[in-house]
Amino acid sequence: MIDALELLPARNDLKPNEVSAVEEAISQLRSLDKSTTYWKANCTMRARLMVRMREKLIEGARELSDEGSRVYFGDTNHADDFREFVQTLDDLAWEQIAFDAGERDYIGELRVLRERIAAAPKRVAQAVSEFDDRKSPEDQPDMMLVTSNELVAIVSNALSEE
Repeated sequence: MIDALELLPARNDLKPNEVSAVEEAISQLRSLDKSTTYWKANCTMRARLMVRMREKLIEGARELSDEGSRVYFGDTNHADDFREFVQTLDDLAWEQIAFDAGERDYIGELRVLRERIAAAPKRVAQAVSEFDDRKSPEDQPDMMLVTSNELVAIVSNALSEE
């Protein structure tokens, strides 16, 4: 983090209450910087753990030996990898992870929005086709007649439906 004091005019140019306000703001920025560093490190650790465990699970799953009612690891190392995976997961700070899981899930919300957008054209076509008082021109039986206001309302509804 850039030392914010370097960006300020000389302390002598500030009034006493301004100096304390600036020092408090700098303290808060440093605290946020530490918090950001903590979260970056935490996310990096979790991401690396997930990548490592994914590789081990894929490798072990490829070599499973299925004998009908029982499935065996293809190699003793895979059983050891599985035990290590379980132990590593168990060693994580689950109280913090559970707390973090309660935060807003932006990626999940984006996934839902993408699904709504993907489903919208079908919903729009269905809604327009359900107008009872509309008839397509005889020479264009697949044409659907709708006003611009109706279309805006239908598209809005299609995007907001869950």
